[in-house]
Amino acid sequence: MLKSLTLKYWVVGALVLILSFTITLWLTKPEVPPEDMIKSLAAAAVSDEASLNAAAQAAGLQYSSYVNGNIEELSRAQANQVSIAGWAVETPAAITARGAPITVMAFSGGRRIFSVQTKGERQDVTSALNLPEEAAKNVAFAGRLECSPGEKLLIVGATLSGTYGLVSTKSCP
Repeated sequence: MLKSLTLKYWVVGALVLILSFTITLWLTKPEVPPEDMIKSLAAAAVSDEASLNAAAQAAGLQYSSYVNGNIEELSRAQANQVSIAGWAVETPAAITARGAPITVMAFSGGRRIFSVQTKGERQDVTSALNLPEEAAKNVAFAGRLECSPGEKLLIVGATLSGTYGLVSTKSCP
């Protein structure tokens, strides 16, 4: 009887030890850095808003209505190149992000065709949105991408605070 009781204590003790070790590993699991989340989204097959949301969620990014932006220029520069320019911000989180850049990506046909980080001030935007001076440092973006006339573009902003938002949907000129 004593051996049976001792064995039960050993089994219960071992189970408690295994369970506490498993819980400790789960609680101390390192989070994926936002840069890796953004890279994961950039590598995803995105062709519409549903696939964007699924890819962002799989990457660990959370949707935020505070990620905003505008495409102010989308014009054909050459036969196969289009110029794109605009701005992107994360409104309330910009205060805590301390002016961190936002990665702006354009997806078309299931692949990323453009990626750039915001860099440079836009006083008109930061004044209109009442952003602090620190947040005004990285608002503007510009670059070139390749797309065919009429090709659908999904333009996305992803932040270092782990959020993303659909900036715009456009058609290539």
